[in-house]
Amino acid sequence: MSFLDVHAHFAEEGYDIPAEWQKIGAAGVARVILAGDTLAHSRMHRDLSAQYEGMYFTAGVHPSEAAAFDEGTLAGIEELLSSPKCVAVGEVGLDYHWDVPDKRVQQAVFSRQLELAHKYRLPVQIHSRDCFADMFAMLRERRELLSDGFLMHCYSHGAANLDAFAALGGYFSFGGVACFKMPETSGRACAPAPRSASSRRRTAPISPPCAGRRTRPRTFPSSSPASHSCGERRRRRSRRRSCKTQKHSLQSWDKIMDTYVYRIGKNLYVNLTNRCSNRCTFCVRNGKDTFEGYHLWLKDGEPSARQVEEALGSCDCDEVVFCGFGEPTYRLATMLEVCDYVHLLGKKTRLNTNGHGSIINERDIAPELVGKLDGINISLNASNAKLYEKLCRPLYPDMAFDSMLFFAQACRENGLNCWFSVVDCIGEPEVEACRAVAERVGIPLRVRPMIG
Repeated sequence: MSFLDVHAHFAEEGYDIPAEWQKIGAAGVARVILAGDTLAHSRMHRDLSAQYEGMYFTAGVHPSEAAAFDEGTLAGIEELLSSPKCVAVGEVGLDYHWDVPDKRVQQAVFSRQLELAHKYRLPVQIHSRDCFADMFAMLRERRELLSDGFLMHCYSHGAANLDAFAALGGYFSFGGVACFKMPETSGRACAPAPRSASSRRRTAPISPPCAGRRTRPRTFPSSSPASHSCGERRRRRSRRRSCKTQKHSLQSWDKIMDTYVYRIGKNLYVNLTNRCSNRCTFCVRNGKDTFEGYHLWLKDGEPSARQVEEALGSCDCDEVVFCGFGEPTYRLATMLEVCDYVHLLGKKTRLNTNGHGSIINERDIAPELVGKLDGINISLNASNAKLYEKLCRPLYPDMAFDSMLFFAQACRENGLNCWFSVVDCIGEPEVEACRAVAERVGIPLRVRPMIG
């Protein structure tokens, strides 16, 4: 068996390259990709790879170096991309672990390098740390630039978010921490990752599990069986989850537990999912890890009805509202089960929705909501399909607007208490145009303040 090390740093790391390269080959590592983090190091890696068969390189500027990025840097990276041994743009991305460079600077530099990758038809090797919301939003919004694929190197955003990146065409590599016994994020994500889209890797010269000493590509094969067994242990562990899981979740990513229920004013809000059929330009979750101090990105998976009910407790509130960082009707059955629980406690329920529930569930769901929901707030957002698609960027662009209107009409016909809503910042002429749409459907329109 031969191995590929997809991410190593050789430039200015003090390696005796000729001797080290012989040992790498003897250990069974057939190919090594040297990752660029600055223009200077990318050039050094280009020169090195030209001397050795099986050595390749990527060209790019790491987010921690984004402050020094300018047009000259961009031109230098572009020049390197024409090299026959340049196999990707990287290591590029976002890193919010430290306060600098500024997030907007990182995002701008990342975007420019994504454009280069698309221009030269190269995949992208992505560094992403403590930035899930912005990273996923950028990749989703610039998806057309990822046509040649991308690798989430040293993946650290948790098992629950893995499918989101995979749906965009992403591949994953896992660092040495995936072999640790502690239930860290990358370890939990390694087990469910599809084998065709995952790899195990070390970042020479800094990645565990060789803690306290230099990591080398030639030590990579010895860690592969460990990561295999690590995945198997976690798969077995997932089959016998108990209250012990709650203890482990306290040690998860950034030691933050998922928020299933949160309070705003006198109401309790239920966060059932992060899936959404819209990618609204104005969405409150864009570029944010929290809302009102609550962590609503679900790192550890979507909650069951039982988990939500436990979080609701005695429902000390005026109303329970299904509204979080996603479209609740993706979890229709769970939502309806929770509605029954809330009604048993004598409280009211409300759904805040984009109105795509019927197209998501591939049936008219309005009859199923009767007796379950006391109010349904449908986000109209725009007065016509063209503007709606521009603002909301739906997954179903040819039918999203009409589907939302159909859902609203079906709710009215089934006797449900429903209304459209729009934000006040769209301007009075558009508000009036939306009011006309609401009148045609036969339900009220409410104008709400913009949040965020």
